[in-house]
Amino acid sequence: MSELVTENKYLDKVLERVNELKDMVIKDRDYYLKEVEEMGIPDLEQKGYFKKCKELAFKANEKYVALNELEKNTHFGRMDLTLNEDNHTENLVMYIGEKSINKGIENLVYDWRSPVGNLYYMSNQEDYKYKDTIYNLNLKRQIDISNSKINNIYDTFVRGRNLNVTDDFLMKVLNDKKNRNEFVDIIKTIQSNQNSIIRDELNTNSIVQGVAGSGKTVVLLHRLSYLLYNYPEMDRNKLLFITPSTIFKSKLSNINRSLSLTTIKMITMEDYYLEKINYYLPSIKINRVEKDNFKIQTEKENKQMSREAYN
Repeated sequence: MSELVTENKYLDKVLERVNELKDMVIKDRDYYLKEVEEMGIPDLEQKGYFKKCKELAFKANEKYVALNELEKNTHFGRMDLTLNEDNHTENLVMYIGEKSINKGIENLVYDWRSPVGNLYYMSNQEDYKYKDTIYNLNLKRQIDISNSKINNIYDTFVRGRNLNVTDDFLMKVLNDKKNRNEFVDIIKTIQSNQNSIIRDELNTNSIVQGVAGSGKTVVLLHRLSYLLYNYPEMDRNKLLFITPSTIFKSKLSNINRSLSLTTIKMITMEDYYLEKINYYLPSIKINRVEKDNFKIQTEKENKQMSREAYN
């Protein structure tokens, strides 16, 4: 059986599971919508339940939309590993995607932010150690999927074979995205040095230097997504992403959706300082004007501002 046939059969299995999840979500959504419809105008006792049903119906619809998007491109990588632990050997096949897809206890696709995903992005390494377990890499494969169909597969490592690898997958992904006037994710093509920044320890300060357009902001957003996935106890309300301008901020909407960052507060530098001035110096009135400058209303207010700032 050819490798492409094998991958198509596995894709069919994953898509079948995605459709099962969609059916479950639709069933939940329709149930809550029916509850809302039957209540009509809720009385005082029903208001709490009415509000909860509306919220759950909305969340179910969001999940359905996300599953529709996931269905187009369920996974992009595969690793064949041999596990060696306590004189026990086991062969594993693991698929990597933007989101995990499970069926019971079976992991059909692992999330890119998981420890398994870390193995996938590590280059020039044939053996891995995770906790007390040794993993030997036998195969690493990139899988190009769009609109629920496999376009091509690229083997980047096969144990025992010398591959003359040119990263055709990377070049194709970059070519597909080069004309987009917005930030896009690099989940499929994260390089080893980018991966080390993204997965750095939680309480570590990092300085990432690079020329304009080198991907500093994109790597930062992927790190934020990684941290929120692996440290779910983090309070999203305490996270703040400051952007240099409104135009810059508007170009982040697509990547924020793909990295599950839509609930993170993003604010321009100008708005951040205005918030702080309004909070700490509420008596100072500043009008927003064009060309990034501010107008103080009167000389008296100007003097008052100076006194309050000094105090």
